[in-house]
Amino acid sequence: PGICLFQKVREVSDIRIHVLIRPRFGDFCYTDYEFEIIDNILAADRLGELYDPGISDPVKNTYKEKNSTEDLKEYFRVWIDMFFKYPVTYIEATLQGSYGYFYPFANFRGKQNDYISINYNMMTGDFDPHYYFSYEVRNKIGEYIYAWKKLPILSLFMSTGSYTWVVFIAMGYTVHRKRCGDLIVYIAPLLNVLVCMASPVNGEIRYLLPLMAATPLLLCWCCLHTTTCK
Repeated sequence: PGICLFQKVREVSDIRIHVLIRPRFGDFCYTDYEFEIIDNILAADRLGELYDPGISDPVKNTYKEKNSTEDLKEYFRVWIDMFFKYPVTYIEATLQGSYGYFYPFANFRGKQNDYISINYNMMTGDFDPHYYFSYEVRNKIGEYIYAWKKLPILSLFMSTGSYTWVVFIAMGYTVHRKRCGDLIVYIAPLLNVLVCMASPVNGEIRYLLPLMAATPLLLCWCCLHTTTCK
C-alpha cells in the first residue's frame, strides 16, 4: 500500500495502522543451477539472513575453501549474469555498502575507540600484542576520540567521506589552475578510496588512514605548487 492509501484511511478512522505485507519488486530470482553454483562457494541457503549492507564479514565467513578453480569460474560467471539481470540492485547494494566513504555526515557506530581501549587481543593470528598504556588511560583516549565525533565541525575530521571530498575538491582546483601534470599525485589517494569501496566494512576509518595521513601534504601540494600546463 502507498502513502495515499494510509492518508485516506486516516481521514475516516483513527484506528492504529499496521503494515503486514509490503510487496517489493526487484528481488533476485535464482534458478536451481545458479543456486547450486553459489552454494559451491558460499552458504547460499543462509545468505539472506546473514546479509548486512554495512559489513560483508558475515557473508564472506561462509566461504568454502574446498572448491575448485572451475567452481570459482562458474560462480563469477553467474555473478556477472546476475548483474545484467538486476543492474539497479547491484548499484544500490554497492552504494549501500560504500556511501560512508563519500557522505561526510554518515553516522556509524564507530569502532575507532575499540582499537585503543579494548582489554583483549583482536584477531592477530600468532601475534600476542601488549599495550604500553593501562586500560584506564586507553579508555580516556577513546572517550576523547568519541567526543570529537560528537562535536560540530570537528566531527568532520573523523568522517571518511570528508577526506574523499578533499581529494575531489583538490583535483578540481588543480584542473582549474591548468596544472594537468600535477594530477598524477592524486592516483594513490584515489586508489585508496577505491580499495575502501571494495573493503568489507562501510565507512571504516582505518581503511582510509593512508589518505588521512597524506591529506596535509596533498593540500600543500595543491595550494603551493605552481607548475602549469602549456
